[in-house]
Amino acid sequence: MSITTMADLSDQILIGGPGANADFLQNVYGMYIRNQQMLSTDQNNIEIAVTAQHHLYKPVIATSLEHTPAKDNVSKESISVVPTSHMYRITRDWKDALVQMWQTWEPEMSWEEFRDSPIGFSLVRDFEADVAGMVFEMEVSYEDMMASPQSVITSFIHNILPQEDNPDLPTFGMKKRVVDQDVIDQVITDSDIRSLRDRTQGFLESVGIHKTWLTSEQSEEVDEFVSSL
Repeated sequence: MSITTMADLSDQILIGGPGANADFLQNVYGMYIRNQQMLSTDQNNIEIAVTAQHHLYKPVIATSLEHTPAKDNVSKESISVVPTSHMYRITRDWKDALVQMWQTWEPEMSWEEFRDSPIGFSLVRDFEADVAGMVFEMEVSYEDMMASPQSVITSFIHNILPQEDNPDLPTFGMKKRVVDQDVIDQVITDSDIRSLRDRTQGFLESVGIHKTWLTSEQSEEVDEFVSSL
């Protein structure tokens, strides 16, 4: 009697707060698949990540659980049945995340106006309330990804590689693929991660960008607010 080999290719969910750039890791994942499979397609990296099952990889969906002005159709309720093993938390310093939101969506506002607006502190409060009871397979720090992209990206991709899911086989639990380190190196170069390691380049996605926009008192105000949640 033959035994069927199985691999779960269901969605993996990246949950990051507004401005946390969960879609950056989603984009990197799509870029990895594009290069590893040598794809010739008009799809962008995000689209490749979302439809990764077509290439025998697990699809990756990035979301802020609708806590963002951008289009986001993934609600807390819609993922209530998703297993913990499919959930990943993307964290970023809230000071940087808020500055990115401020300068992306309401740059004409003063900091105080933005802070008190519906997409300021209240959005952070609502997001943190939504994720407070969630359990995640892995937590990925945006800052760690920028500082050590090789290890962080490799660890994430290895974790979600398809594996043998038939317990009747001796290969149960074994990965069906290996992470290609040459492709990881290419992805790190192509994604220009090194330019985001500090704020001197001026990109809103940079680590520490809040130091360009916030005073020390305003930064302390954010830290105090976050610690109170």
